[in-house]
Amino acid sequence: MSKAKPPNLEQLLQALAATEASDSRTLDGTRAAAAQALSALGDSAAVPGLIRALSHPNQVCVAAALALGHMKARDAVAPLSAVLEDSTKFWMPRGAAAVALGQMGALAEAALPALRRTLELDSMASGTSWDARAHEAVADAIKHITDPSAACMLQGDAQRYAMWGFR
Repeated sequence: MSKAKPPNLEQLLQALAATEASDSRTLDGTRAAAAQALSALGDSAAVPGLIRALSHPNQVCVAAALALGHMKARDAVAPLSAVLEDSTKFWMPRGAAAVALGQMGALAEAALPALRRTLELDSMASGTSWDARAHEAVADAIKHITDPSAACMLQGDAQRYAMWGFR
């Protein structure tokens, strides 16, 4: 019995960009899974599609941000900074953008001003657009950008950071 071939780059990019489905949650899950698979594939040709996926309001944006961080995509620094500072986005995509920038280390040095501005946000007064976990992700990102050898501060309680893939 032969196994199915894993999806190729073009198939994954098509899945990431998909817009037609009867159930938006299923579509979002499919698109997020495509972003994760593109991250594992590591092909820089996926970067423009992943950057476009940052415009999604939530789950797909989180997956795309983390993929770009894992791939250390220099072209994604400004778009990830824009997600981080977008007060219309829920805190999870904004926090994921911070995690991604931190994963890039010194490559994301241009994001330091945006990270420092968001470090000043009040998680109690920002509604659903900011949260203490996003604040911690920003502090961690600054630490990794300024000292790439620094240990990740987000590890620990698996529930607290599961949305960003930390255990």
